[in-house]
Amino acid sequence: MRFLEREFGFANGRIRKLINAQSPSLDLVEKIANYFDVTIDYLVGNTDIRSSASEILKDKDIALFQRAKEILPPKENGQMMAIIKTLVDYTSDNKEEQ
Repeated sequence: MRFLEREFGFANGRIRKLINAQSPSLDLVEKIANYFDVTIDYLVGNTDIRSSASEILKDKDIALFQRAKEILPPKENGQMMAIIKTLVDYTSDNKEEQ
């Protein structure tokens, strides 16, 4: 923990205080998230997506997906989402079995 405290420029024992339930400042949480190259939402458990929105939007497949969501009628949009969800669930289930 001392290594991380030095990396972040924290006072000695700061991380232990966080572990013992003191609420960290937003600045502190942001530094930790940046260090581990994850989003704050990922760090605090609000999402299982590690990448930031700006990183995600650079992905051409994500951009295509978003354009499709915007132009498809609601029925087709629902079908597309159902297909994607089925594929993700199937892949996740098979990874857990391995």
